Amino acid sequence: MNRRQFIATTAALGTGTLFLPNVIKNSAIFDIYSLERKSLSLYELERIIMTNYLFFGKYQEMLVRWMDAAMEEPDLKHRIQCVKDDLALISLVKIKSFSRRKPDKDEAENLVRTFDDIYDEINSLKKAKKLEYIEDQGKVVLLKNNSVYDILGGTSFFNRFNILDLNNIDDEVNHLIRTLDRLAPEALHIKEASEIAGIPLEDALAFAYVESRGREFAVSKNGDVGRFQLNSNVLSDIYKDTTYQDNELSEYIKRSTSFGTFLEDLVSNPKLNVAVGINLMRHKRDKTKNYYPIAYYAGIRKVLRLSKRIKNKLNNPEKITEDDLRDYVLDYFNKFTNARYGFIKLRTYLA
Repeated sequence: MNRRQFIATTAALGTGTLFLPNVIKNSAIFDIYSLERKSLSLYELERIIMTNYLFFGKYQEMLVRWMDAAMEEPDLKHRIQCVKDDLALISLVKIKSFSRRKPDKDEAENLVRTFDDIYDEINSLKKAKKLEYIEDQGKVVLLKNNSVYDILGGTSFFNRFNILDLNNIDDEVNHLIRTLDRLAPEALHIKEASEIAGIPLEDALAFAYVESRGREFAVSKNGDVGRFQLNSNVLSDIYKDTTYQDNELSEYIKRSTSFGTFLEDLVSNPKLNVAVGINLMRHKRDKTKNYYPIAYYAGIRKVLRLSKRIKNKLNNPEKITEDDLRDYVLDYFNKFTNARYGFIKLRTYLA
């Protein structure tokens, strides 16, 4: 909408009848007061946009701007940032604590629940933020503060794809969906980073699933950090391995952090965590080819020491048996490949 159209639209709002330039071509006229005002939460909108983008590589730019405008409202932005600051502080304390002594299983699981409970405060804020729109004849008019925000031609929220509607198919699918739900705030960055690094998106999703179930704030008993569980004990190697490459992710990492503040930035900056995690995948793949899921999990040296029997199983995952899963390498690879295949099936099902 250009300046002249905006002025005309604003004037129409004052008279009660709204003539929308994009819609007039189809001889359609909205009476803004006669049509039912509908709403959806910021939480739902975020997931509509992001899951569409992750699965099908498309999103409505107007919807993203609508979402961003809501997220930038000072009160909401401040309240969300306060919660994230608390989570980052707890993360750093626990990482330093776990570097001195390894916690038991119960303590590690309780920490996960604590993070989830606190992060739910962010989701509650997003669910409470309602965004209004009106809809008629396949057109959607986005509203903001009783004025027209944007017009989406040929879009109907009634027919939208919403990943959350697929809950309760079965436990496996529910876990995949919950992971996507947690990844939604950074979905644009995950897909862009995957494309830059040349890592298949389903691989990145599978790593996020196996490593953290998509949690932005996650600390393992080994001190691994974030969605891709970056090992805080080898930060020097990770920084070196993710900044030497000749790609945009390396440049972004160098602009966004320094080695002196690397840990703090990985905890507090989710976009940086994504960039580092996916560029680390690229490094591991460059060094170990098809075995890079194992290299990501256990290190490049472990790949070099793999037996022929293990390599044969990795090259033919359909031959992995229940007994083989007692080997932690094969167990991890089996979880990774199952998650990868699960996301591919889910995308096919939704297409």
